[in-house]
Amino acid sequence: MIKFRKGICIIMSLLVLLTACGHQQDSERMTISSVIEFTTGNPSEASASTSETLVTSDATVQMETGQRESGGGIVVANIYGESSFFSGRVINFGKENPAYGIEYLAAYEGAEPDRILMEVANGKGPDILYLSRRDLEPLQANGALGEIGQFISDENRNALLPGAIQMGTYEDKLYAIPLSVYVRSLLTSRDYWQEESWTVEDILSVLEERHGIKGLFVDISGADEYYYNMYFMIGIDIKHSPFIKDDNSVFDCQEFRNLMVIIKNMTHNANNNSTAEDRMLPLTEGNYLGIECFFRDMKSFCTIYEKMGENANLVGYPCDMGNSHYLMDNGMLVVNQNAVTKEGVSELINDLLGLESQKFVNYAISVRTDIPESQLIYDKTSKKYIWMSPNNNGFQLSAKADGTSYLEEYLWLLKSAVPAAFDSDELFSMVMEEANGYFISDKNVDEVIDTIQRRVQIYLDERK
Repeated sequence: MIKFRKGICIIMSLLVLLTACGHQQDSERMTISSVIEFTTGNPSEASASTSETLVTSDATVQMETGQRESGGGIVVANIYGESSFFSGRVINFGKENPAYGIEYLAAYEGAEPDRILMEVANGKGPDILYLSRRDLEPLQANGALGEIGQFISDENRNALLPGAIQMGTYEDKLYAIPLSVYVRSLLTSRDYWQEESWTVEDILSVLEERHGIKGLFVDISGADEYYYNMYFMIGIDIKHSPFIKDDNSVFDCQEFRNLMVIIKNMTHNANNNSTAEDRMLPLTEGNYLGIECFFRDMKSFCTIYEKMGENANLVGYPCDMGNSHYLMDNGMLVVNQNAVTKEGVSELINDLLGLESQKFVNYAISVRTDIPESQLIYDKTSKKYIWMSPNNNGFQLSAKADGTSYLEEYLWLLKSAVPAAFDSDELFSMVMEEANGYFISDKNVDEVIDTIQRRVQIYLDERK
């Protein structure tokens, strides 16, 4: 069975593999899919906490084996992973619009994702698909996907985060859109760095001047490791790091040597006092330069200012790589090329992206820029801001000293974050494979750098 979910597929290789695997027997695909068909017209709101296998009085559940042939309705398949928001909203739409014959498949376990990817690549399969960015790119390059942008209303499109649109755009055409996102960034103290962004060179200068800093960064899980310290410096988009210029390797320079030495000397050097209850301790009460942050809602964003006040500097990753803050998806929505003329496709897509549906996004950030303002209210009694939620899981947010909210700063972060690049993971792994020879053994740093320089250049030359 071909595994489409491992790494980046080279397009020509994908086509060959698809051809070679096009005659698999159904006996190899004997996996169970849950299919929900909506048969009545009694609409009732489906909560965002609806599970993937929810059965209501208004829906019938079929359990089938083998390859399933679509009827005249709209088949919606989730091969990304469990998503209560996606399943809940599709279920709700199907109940409110029974004429469209919506069928929902939770097909993200076992061999189901690979089977469905194979079907779509061969011009068959579900009409609407919820999948990962890694699975998306080969299908788009193969011409298997329709332009989802043609279905999105102007009202919805104008409200979408710029990074969300960029994430699914290929050659100026929108083929995919995330339904929710989160943001990755780095946080430091203004005691260490005052500017709004920094470079690798800036970080090395700070470490040279501030002798009280004993550690580099702590990742979101509280780890202080060689891998993450190198990744935060150059790995999140290594092709745009200072050490690759015009598709040429320039790792054999003094700046990279200094970086290697700093990472080796300062990793595991400080007292890592991070706890599961407070990941900010290495920065607020320790002697680390910074910590990694994942923002999945406005509460996590406001927490850093609640604890550090104006001393918090969400400086982000080194801007040598083109940006400082990165947008991460929780799955991508696409349309099968063969479904672009189906009635109801546009309506479902716009329902998922609409303001009322997006209010149900839970433990993640909506892709709409107007959601924060629409859900934030000020409570005069508590003198706090409250994030309202139809899921009944809203939360309080601290206000600034002057009584205003952090809404402006939060929106700025969301709008400035760009999609994280995952197409350089292979290259970064290559660099780390050699760098570990210096970090965790007694290999000479200059010999390691020479090897990195040669290997990266060969890698780049092969892809020119």
